[in-house]
Amino acid sequence: MSKYALSQQGACSLRIFSDNILLRSMGIERAGWKLEDSIEEYGDSIGIYRDNILELLAAHRACLTSFSDTAHKIASLSEEICHSIQRNDLGRSVIINDYGDGLKLDPRFPACMDKLSALIDELEAAESYETPIEPNASLYEDIPNVPREFLNIYFVVESSNRMSPVTLQIFQNTMEELIPKLRDISESLNTDIRIQMITYNVGVHCLDQTPILVTDYTPHTIEPFGLNNFGEACARLNSIISLPAFLKHERWPDFQPIVFYLIKSNPTDDISYSVRKLQQNQFYQKHCQKYVYFAGNEQDREMYITSLGNETAVMQSFTPEEIVKCLHFDELKEDWFVTELE
Repeated sequence: MSKYALSQQGACSLRIFSDNILLRSMGIERAGWKLEDSIEEYGDSIGIYRDNILELLAAHRACLTSFSDTAHKIASLSEEICHSIQRNDLGRSVIINDYGDGLKLDPRFPACMDKLSALIDELEAAESYETPIEPNASLYEDIPNVPREFLNIYFVVESSNRMSPVTLQIFQNTMEELIPKLRDISESLNTDIRIQMITYNVGVHCLDQTPILVTDYTPHTIEPFGLNNFGEACARLNSIISLPAFLKHERWPDFQPIVFYLIKSNPTDDISYSVRKLQQNQFYQKHCQKYVYFAGNEQDREMYITSLGNETAVMQSFTPEEIVKCLHFDELKEDWFVTELE
């Protein structure tokens, strides 16, 4: 029996539900690709079973696509419910058992519940989804060469007027020294390392709109200005490092993403809602390595660690050498999302 309430907790349950569907779908899909690699390796020695196996894998992939699409819709619906509750301060419960039987509707949310009921029907229908397959169809037609493995690194830097120009200059010097080291690592491991710089003061600024290859990366000059809107930074990070966001990538990353925070002062905005959303982001909490360096001693460190996730490691220094030490490629390596499914 599954319960989903029209409350923040209920919306979070929906989001976790959709994330679990997506994670399991990706685990199955990845296993399918590995099986296809093995089939291709053995070639004709498999005999008549080769085509049968490939047909089954193609049918499963079509079914997984249907599951994933529906899970995305459920995730969007959970966001819609959250916003509705925040605007109207409504918290009455709605209980749904498995696949929507015995639905009790809160009259103030008929639209949301109708959508949820329809989405659950889609999931039920997807279980028997079939797609026509041409006999002896090759699943390897038009598939490009496998690209290099890659790792995304995010730097989230406070740039309020509490951050001294000297500290920011030291950070820029650190980045200038770090980039060549990362390029060497990228080359030696045959792995693409990508960097995205995010700063926050009176607003949030993605200095790189998407993660940039370290081979093409040029460090940014950061100037201190304004207040510390850490809450806005959490909201932006919640959208950047999330399961739906990563599913939009051209392919699934080979390593867990890493976030480095550089923090000087306490927030000046209301962080409660955005921090709660970040804490509910299971992808960020479970599948992202987090490190924080506190410049000075004026900040509430316990509050920050709780906000960013209890697994966040505190760095004693923010040097290129210390940053490189955090890149434990063996620990970050895929199948990092599959381990959660076992």
